[in-house]
Amino acid sequence: MGMDRHDKRIPWSTFLKDVFICSLGSYGGPEAQFGVFTDQLVTKKKYLTEEELAELIALTIILPGPSSTQTIVAVGHKVGGQGLALLTMLAWSLPVLVLMTLLSFLIPFLGN
Repeated sequence: MGMDRHDKRIPWSTFLKDVFICSLGSYGGPEAQFGVFTDQLVTKKKYLTEEELAELIALTIILPGPSSTQTIVAVGHKVGGQGLALLTMLAWSLPVLVLMTLLSFLIPFLGN
């Protein structure tokens, strides 16, 4: 049996860096974010196939909550298990969390 892409161990730091970059560049709601996932995680990095991503998207769309966040966490789980799924959630949420926190502190200084 030959080695396929699922047999390779992907360094968590590499995957998390890619998720962080996706988070920085994917504004416009789930449809735009799914496009970024397809481009970055499927086409460029080949973490999973387009069919696998489509299955994860179909699953997360029927669940309550933010489907793009659930999808990226599911991709993290598929790539590296539960630990990477948790870290993926943090890497995905961190840019927005930092931005919103900074804005909340800056609003009083902006005036009326």
